[in-house]
Amino acid sequence: MSGGLMRRLYISLIALAIIPLLLLMTAYAATPYMVQWGAAQWLTAQGFTGITLDIERPEWNELRVRQFTASKATDSADLLLETGAILIRFSPLKVWATQKVDLIELPASHLSVRLKDHVAAQQPNKPDVYLDLASFLPAVWFAAIPADQVRVGELDVDLDYPAGQPDWSLKGALLVESEQLYSRLRFYREGLDLGWGDLELRADNHFNLRLLQQDTPFIVIDGNLKAEDAVVLNANQLIDLQGLGQWLHRFLPDMELPVLSGSVSTQGIFSLPLQAALSPDTMLSQLESEHRFNTQATLKGMSPLLSNVALNLSGTVHVSDKHVVGNLDKGNTVTVMKPQLADVRMKQARVTLTRPIDFNTEMKRDGIALTNLPISGELSLSPVSMGKHRAVFSPVQFSVDSADLVQHQYKGSISIARLSLNVPDQRLPDISIKTDFDVDPQVLSTTFDLNTRELPLRVAGRSSTDLGRMSSVIQWTLKAVDIAGLEKQLRNYVSVVPAELTLKGGRLLHNGEAKIRDTKMHVNYWNAVNRADLTWNKTELNNVVWRSSGRYNENGWLNDRGTLKISRIFSGVEVNSLNTEYRFMREPSGEGTIKMSPVTASLLGGDIRINGFETALVPLNVMTSVDLQQLDMAEILKLEQQEGLSGEGRLNGQFPIMFDNDGLRISDGRLIADAPGGAIRFQPDGSVAAYAAANQGLAMALGALENFQYDTLEIKLNYAPDGTALLNTRLKGHNPDWNKGHPVDFTINVEENIPDLIRTLQFADELTEKLEKRYRD
Repeated sequence: MSGGLMRRLYISLIALAIIPLLLLMTAYAATPYMVQWGAAQWLTAQGFTGITLDIERPEWNELRVRQFTASKATDSADLLLETGAILIRFSPLKVWATQKVDLIELPASHLSVRLKDHVAAQQPNKPDVYLDLASFLPAVWFAAIPADQVRVGELDVDLDYPAGQPDWSLKGALLVESEQLYSRLRFYREGLDLGWGDLELRADNHFNLRLLQQDTPFIVIDGNLKAEDAVVLNANQLIDLQGLGQWLHRFLPDMELPVLSGSVSTQGIFSLPLQAALSPDTMLSQLESEHRFNTQATLKGMSPLLSNVALNLSGTVHVSDKHVVGNLDKGNTVTVMKPQLADVRMKQARVTLTRPIDFNTEMKRDGIALTNLPISGELSLSPVSMGKHRAVFSPVQFSVDSADLVQHQYKGSISIARLSLNVPDQRLPDISIKTDFDVDPQVLSTTFDLNTRELPLRVAGRSSTDLGRMSSVIQWTLKAVDIAGLEKQLRNYVSVVPAELTLKGGRLLHNGEAKIRDTKMHVNYWNAVNRADLTWNKTELNNVVWRSSGRYNENGWLNDRGTLKISRIFSGVEVNSLNTEYRFMREPSGEGTIKMSPVTASLLGGDIRINGFETALVPLNVMTSVDLQQLDMAEILKLEQQEGLSGEGRLNGQFPIMFDNDGLRISDGRLIADAPGGAIRFQPDGSVAAYAAANQGLAMALGALENFQYDTLEIKLNYAPDGTALLNTRLKGHNPDWNKGHPVDFTINVEENIPDLIRTLQFADELTEKLEKRYRD
């Protein structure tokens, strides 16, 4: 091999050795431009414009960016990103092989987002702009980040909203490494510090968000994103209500908020189509979510009535296409502890759902259109006290069969199986209540049934309330009551029911109407007793008919009118066809007056009349007179029940009566036989005749009475409040068949304590004894 050939070979070998080095040197020299070009290409691909990237290279594996700015304009917002010095560390071979650097470090970065008024900016008939949400998944972000690690020491984000909406800003730090993003940001609303939030994202689309209050998380959201037919967020959320309450107080310092404690947890999904509209209204219509929630919370200080409320709620919510469908689970409870009511004491009230609540509503611009919300529940009340009065309720069953929250129309029912009322010195029967209600913005209508459990009393009625004028009309009817034996049951509750009273039959009727307006009440009522039979001691009353109607006005006046008819009264003496009317008035002061019309009846073959009178109830002062007309002597003598005793004639009389707090007084009462008189005949039986045969005086008396023709019969009566009756009787006449018709003139004076006026007519025994004594002597 010649020397020239060797020289050329040597030069070639040197060139082969130098060329890679030159290539490496060229690549190294071109790396800053490669990084600059790559960054510009990446930003351009993301839609940024106005890119300023001033790069220097202090070291072989580091780049320093003196200044970086980039902007981006969309239909909804203008973005401006600015940073100070940026440090970029890289491996040249890695940059050429992967177009990624090792580190991007930003000591400070500022992102300004100016949001546009979408409604004002939108042009007529311009179609919505759509976003490819799949490109926003963390997995896509991480793949697009041109560095293994990104550190932002001070990150400022300003969100400038259109006029009339509050501006927000975020300040914090950000770290991306090992396909994970960590960020801690502080939130501000109109300059008000709202606290910290921690965000963690992973390349597998997992995320975790925590909102902090004094370094303690009060909202934690943990979930995963995936994109198939739609972008789906599957997340669990936990809210600590105490921290949320403290945060809200900072957020809304002027609003009075209750003290919160407890937690709310949710599990479920959010989903949007892969192509989602940028318009907020359209995006909202595309959003679909389905969650299960569980709430265990306590709220204190909401109001005096709701000073301490405990919630135990769970259920599901499904939102799609502006519709909300959900349910609350059976067994959910709301408990109010020690509600503060004027003059009322109660430990707690608890509402429990007895069946799930299913609801379906539509979200509109003017609110939520909830047209059906059926509710069934149970209200458990601890004993309720007011002063010395106490009420004990069985669980109250209630249901809302339909509810339209837009039209404010509701229908439902309430029932109480047992309500016990405790009143000092008064026993009351337990009652049950059932009511159906129908309410709209103008009128509240109800129907109700009230039953006493121990007494045969049932009241049914209805009411209507004008909610605008706050006036009500209530109507009720007592179901006809068979009063036989009712007095035995009433004595358990009413001490004034006399022990001498026995109810044997009849029906009690009652109905009424009340009108209420501006806390004033006007009442009309009607009472009746039909065909009642009863006894008082040994007095029988048959076919008693009572009618009563009354009115109570808003000024406190009570006016009651009634009639009383009794077919028969029997107490040794039979009274028939009693009729009377009365009027009772009570003034607002409580003073009462009764006015009686004349009482008329049939008595002893004639008539009796108690003349009308008027008296206050306190003190009682009755002044009247009893008129007796055409009493039949034959009927009077029958009262003696003496065989063979009969008579004839008519008697008339009047008895002035006064009754007051001292008692009954009769002054100068008279009963006189009608002219020309009458007769008294006594035909004794064999035993009496045999006895008279051995007794001359008795024989003479019986002889005079065999056919005694009287022309004068006069009875005078005075009765004192202590029960003493002074009876003066004068009988004058003759027996044409005895003692040659010689005249007989008897005066009989009787003084006894006689409670019953009827006994004053039973004088035959006294008369017989007088005749026997006179003629025996």
